[in-house]
Amino acid sequence: MDAEMIAMERKIDSIAKAEQPMQKYLIQMITIVFLAGGGWMTLDSVKALAEENKAAISEEHEDVAEIDKKLVRIETKQEQMKAQLEKAAKTAEANARKLDKILNKLEDD
Repeated sequence: MDAEMIAMERKIDSIAKAEQPMQKYLIQMITIVFLAGGGWMTLDSVKALAEENKAAISEEHEDVAEIDKKLVRIETKQEQMKAQLEKAAKTAEANARKLDKILNKLEDD
């Protein structure tokens, strides 16, 4: 029985030794495939994110262009209002001088 047990143990050891490299190889292949697949998925997700960002940037550029147009309009209106206010102030000064002259003539009479 001892001889049979020793023979069985040797067979089991030889089978275990034969399976170990295959298991290691299989685990390595699964790991490589997983990492490669994960890398592809990561690259795809990065590419998709880059496309989304590109679209968002394009929309933001359009928004900025519209805002720039509005700012130009606002600045133009402000300049026009400033010119009108300056003209109104000059007119008010001229009218005030005329009124002063009229009041001075009335007081002299």
